[in-house]
Amino acid sequence: MPVYTREEKYRIDTVNQLFEGPAEFDRLAIFDENAVWWNGLPHVGNPPGNTEHKGIIAIAKLMAGSQDAANLNRGVDAYDLTQTSFEDVVVLADKDYVVRQHTQRSKTLSGRDYC
Repeated sequence: MPVYTREEKYRIDTVNQLFEGPAEFDRLAIFDENAVWWNGLPHVGNPPGNTEHKGIIAIAKLMAGSQDAANLNRGVDAYDLTQTSFEDVVVLADKDYVVRQHTQRSKTLSGRDYC
């Protein structure tokens, strides 16, 4: 198990809040103006095909777009965040960088299993 600095532990806790925090947690507030979100799902986002979303405006669009009904036309059925659980969580930190990998289980907005 790595030994993390106080700052790295804080960043790990913040990333965990992004996924597992309460509904009232302001997820967008944790991102810097110049943050970059890499998302391996190229059909989510606008325009479709982007996997790297640079800047707070692009991240806000990505976060809101995942719940956008227009995505259904592209085959994207967003998951219902009220029915989400995470398993096999691995989180690593190195100075300013935090990487999290997990298995997510949810229902989609149309009621299908998402895993």
